[in-house]
Amino acid sequence: MSATFLTESSINTILMTTSIHRPKWQLNNDPACQFKWTWSTLFLNFGTTSSCHRCKHWKLTVENFMDFHNLPGKIGDREKMVKGQWPGNGCEYCKVVEDAGGISERIGYINDLEMVPPENEIDPTETHVTPRLLEVYFSNLCNMSCTYCSAKFSSVIQHENQKFGEFTKNGLEIYEWPDNPEYEVMRDMFWDWMDLHGQELFTLHVLGGEPLFQPEFEMFLDWFDKNPCPNLEWVIFSNLKHNTIRLVSQVERIKELIAKGKLKGFQVNVSIDNFGKEAEYARHGIIWDQFVDNFTFLAQEKWIGMQVQSTICPITVQSMWQLYDFILNFEDPRINLSWNTIQDPKWFNPSRFGTYCLDGIDKLIERLNQSPFSQHHNIPYLLGIRNQISKARCDSYEMIRFKTHLDELDVRRGLKWRQLYPDLSEHIEKNITTDDIIFQELKIMGAPTGDQEVKNAT
Repeated sequence: MSATFLTESSINTILMTTSIHRPKWQLNNDPACQFKWTWSTLFLNFGTTSSCHRCKHWKLTVENFMDFHNLPGKIGDREKMVKGQWPGNGCEYCKVVEDAGGISERIGYINDLEMVPPENEIDPTETHVTPRLLEVYFSNLCNMSCTYCSAKFSSVIQHENQKFGEFTKNGLEIYEWPDNPEYEVMRDMFWDWMDLHGQELFTLHVLGGEPLFQPEFEMFLDWFDKNPCPNLEWVIFSNLKHNTIRLVSQVERIKELIAKGKLKGFQVNVSIDNFGKEAEYARHGIIWDQFVDNFTFLAQEKWIGMQVQSTICPITVQSMWQLYDFILNFEDPRINLSWNTIQDPKWFNPSRFGTYCLDGIDKLIERLNQSPFSQHHNIPYLLGIRNQISKARCDSYEMIRFKTHLDELDVRRGLKWRQLYPDLSEHIEKNITTDDIIFQELKIMGAPTGDQEVKNAT
């Protein structure tokens, strides 16, 4: 599973877990951001931590792990914010938006969260604090190999790379990803940290890999049984490639934990982009009929929170409306919807393909407009994406890398993307010339091309 990024709709995952009875964020001087104080992400597979998806990862070691939320870099950022300074380290993302007169995530959503660290309830300027929202990536253990994912988040892709070796062509590199040698030690230390601070958390996000496929999922069930967290909302991010009988059994255990007051609630954020055969290509490894069974089961369990998160890119957008036709037919206001575009790898970003993706987005918006439920009407965000794509021009360099990537995956997986996406294949070939290919080869070699920004691109 690829990493997630905050949007107006994905922030609903966090807002739904807050309570009007909790203290409000009091540090109101700009550019203070509550995420710096209340949020921590642990990438155990990388051995890093951050306090926002937009910002710098700080290195974890066995020596500093137990205070991962208060590493010197994180405290330094907080101290600058207390003084009214932008700290850098990735916070420029919001600064640029605000300098342009826009509403950034910092001022639009984050500072409305009711997840104030306990230390800040006493002193709003305290910088050594305990997180209220913890997000953890365990290993890359996964049972899928999504087309735009990598070995960092998928063990299937990692094994695929080991089998076929590294690949370099047309500026595209596919390479092996080294495991964190301290993973096992850090995982044990994570449970030690949970023993000390788990009951102070309001929200716990678990990502992967595939959480339902990882042994840590069962470890969480046992841990919650022994360590009740009645104020905690547990959120997992899943592709739902999972044995349905086992899923039912696991859900029953969670339901029992909630009934006994050992958890406040449970939510599944479903990562799925499109429909049928195209879904099976984009989210390679998924079995569409099994996905339908598992999604239907969860939708019938009305006590479970649900959110669908879809990635807009050239291989997902054209049948995305069919996916949402399937979802909206449940007529369930509890199911929230969210979208994002791919930023990395760049050659999957829809803006690299000119206006190719507009038709799919328009069909999606048309279908969403038929829903009577307000949470299905997050259309302004989609219109923002549409507006960006409507002004886009084809990027020959990235489209060449895109088709090179899919051609290589087809060799490795015995697939034929051009047969599944003939319109996309035709669009690419129409917008790539012989001169484009020569220009790309010059850039890869570092030769002068007149395009200084990308001449050394790889």
